[in-house]
Amino acid sequence: MSGYWDAARLIILSCSVQLFLISLTSLSAQDVFQPATTVQQPTFGVSIDAQGVLRTPKFAEAGDPLFQQRAAVAKAMLPADVFAPSRLRKISLRRLHQAIKDQLDHGQPLGDTITKLAGLLRLEYVFVFPQQGDIVVAGPAEGWMEDASGRVVGVTSGRPTILLEDLVVAMRAYGPGQPGNLWVGCTINPQADGLMRLAKFNRSMPSVIPESAKSNTALFKVRGMREALGLANIVVFSISPRTNMARVMVEADYRMKMIAVGLEAPPVRMPTFMSQLQVAPKDSFQRWWLTPDYQAVKLTPDRLSMEIVGDTVRLLTEAYQATAAGQLVKTGRKPSAPAKSYAKNFTKNYPKIARMSPVFQQLRNMVDVLVLAAFFQQESAFEQIGLAQNVFYDETVQLVRLMEEPKKTPCVANAIWKGSRLIAVAGGGVSIQASQALLEESLVPDTKGEIVKMRDEFKINADQTRWWWD
Repeated sequence: MSGYWDAARLIILSCSVQLFLISLTSLSAQDVFQPATTVQQPTFGVSIDAQGVLRTPKFAEAGDPLFQQRAAVAKAMLPADVFAPSRLRKISLRRLHQAIKDQLDHGQPLGDTITKLAGLLRLEYVFVFPQQGDIVVAGPAEGWMEDASGRVVGVTSGRPTILLEDLVVAMRAYGPGQPGNLWVGCTINPQADGLMRLAKFNRSMPSVIPESAKSNTALFKVRGMREALGLANIVVFSISPRTNMARVMVEADYRMKMIAVGLEAPPVRMPTFMSQLQVAPKDSFQRWWLTPDYQAVKLTPDRLSMEIVGDTVRLLTEAYQATAAGQLVKTGRKPSAPAKSYAKNFTKNYPKIARMSPVFQQLRNMVDVLVLAAFFQQESAFEQIGLAQNVFYDETVQLVRLMEEPKKTPCVANAIWKGSRLIAVAGGGVSIQASQALLEESLVPDTKGEIVKMRDEFKINADQTRWWWD
C-alpha cells in the first residue's frame, strides 16, 4: 500500500499548474522531467459536457439585478434566524451527526440548513470537549442562495458557503486508517503528442516577420498553438473527481492560468505574467501551482483547540522546457522575473482576489476543511468524544453528490508583440498536504493564550435539539 501512495505522490509532484512559453527560438533539453508538487472573475463558472470537457460560461456578477432578485427570493424562503448574518456561528458536530442520522433513519432528505452547514462561510475555530463528548466548529455565517452558476453563496456578502459534502469529502480523505501525509490535488496536463505537434508547429514559424504581417501572424500563431496542443488531461488525486471539491480545485487552477496568460483580466489590479514579458523567455514551460500557506494554524498546547489564521493559499512557480519529443524537462534555471513576480503578486493579493472571485475563496475553504480533517485524524478527535463510528467517515452513507467528471479541457494560448519579437504563450494544478499545517515547525504560537481563554469561556447551547447557534 505504501508503494501506491509513494507513486501517487510522485505523480502529483510532477504535474502542477502548467503554462507553456514558446519563443521563436529552438528548444533545448536539459534535465529529464520528473513528477513535482502542486492547490475568475466573479462573473464566471465552469460547466462540463457529456464528454467531460471543461467549459467556461459567463454568468451575472454579484452586483447584477438578477443576483439581487435571487437574494430576495432566498430571504423569503429561509428562516429568519439562519438567514441573519453572524460573526461567529457555532456547530456541534455530535448534534449535527445526530440530526443527519435522524433524517436518514426516517428516509427523509437532508434539509438545506444541514447541507449548507447553517450558512457557514469559513472555518475559523475548532474546540474538542472530551468530557462533554462533543466537537464544536465556528466561523462567520449568513443566509445563502445559488447564484446563476449554481455556486452556493451568502446572500449578503456573496462569499461561497461551506457545504456538508465538502467537509465529508475532506474527512473521508483523512479518515481512520488513511495515510496522514496524503496529497490532495489536481493537475491539468498537456498530452505528449500535443507537445510534439507544438514543437513541430513552432519550427515551422518564420524567424523574420514583415511589419505588415504582424497582426495576422499573431492570430495564426495562437490558432496553430491551440490546434497543436489539443485537449489537456485533467487529473484529480486522492478524492473523487466527481465531487464539488475536485471541481473547485480544477476551476481555480484553470482561472489562475487564464489570468497569467492574459486571457482573463485579474479580478484586482495586479501585474500578470503576460503583462510583464518584455522578451521571449528562455524557458518554454512555466509551471505554477497553488498550495496552502501551511503556517496558518494556531494550536493550543493540549492540542484540543485550533484556530485557522491567515489566507492559507500561495502560488509557487518553476521553469521547465518542452522538447520536440513531447517531453518536459527541468531547465535548472531560476524562474524568470515575470514568472516570479506573477507568483508573488498573486499570493500577496490572494485575499482581495478571493473576495472578488468566488472560486478562489472556495479553494481557500477547501484548504480549511482539509486542515480540519487532518487535525481530526491526527488528534483522534472523534475517538476522544466517543464517536469513532459516524456518518462522516462511513463511505456507505451517501452524503456527497457525484457530478460529471471533468476529464479534458481545451488548451489556451495567447500572443503579443514586444517590438520586433512575437511572444507566444499557451496554457495547470493544486497540491494540498493538509497535515503539514499541523507540524510543530508550521504552527503559529498562541502566545497570549487567546484560544484557551475562548474555549474556557465557551458554552455549548443547552438545547440538545439545536445543532447550531450564534
